[in-house]
Amino acid sequence: MNKPDFDVVRLIETHSARCWPATFVDALHGWEIRRTPDVSSGRVNSVNAIAPERGKFDLILEKARDLFAQHERAWASR
Repeated sequence: MNKPDFDVVRLIETHSARCWPATFVDALHGWEIRRTPDVSSGRVNSVNAIAPERGKFDLILEKARDLFAQHERAWASR
């Protein structure tokens, strides 16, 4: 099996996120926490690894949970 080309993965994730823009995007340590009130889609209410820094996942997860809980939104991780 071939190793994934992470530059291509980052490019695809970035373009995918831009195709359906979220109202609020918090960029943190290479992750994007995307939120759009009143829309139930997982793409605009999600946490996406664009260029994630090692060792920051727990911090990102905590921040995402806090943000989504404040707005009572369900979310998806990608």
